[in-house]
Amino acid sequence: MSQKQLKFHVEAKAFVRKVLRVRKRIIKDGHNHVPAASEIIARMENQLNYWPYNRPETMARFITLYHNELCTIIPGGNCKAGGKYFKELSELNTKSYQILHS
Repeated sequence: MSQKQLKFHVEAKAFVRKVLRVRKRIIKDGHNHVPAASEIIARMENQLNYWPYNRPETMARFITLYHNELCTIIPGGNCKAGGKYFKELSELNTKSYQILHS
């Protein structure tokens, strides 16, 4: 296992938690336009809190499994950081594929 793979699960988990935190803030501020956002956040947080996701392979599966949900809750429209989040998710998705298929 390479050093890059060892770091992947930490990087990916931090990204997911950041996206969840941003969407929760949007909900709290009353600017949420994604009806299922609260349900998605609850489901993803339950998974992250229950399972350790302490290996690159397990976090790669999480990213692959929840890719569509992450796309749904990443802020868009008026959020300047939305594009950056989508780019970062795309990079994580590519790394996930490489980890799972190597």
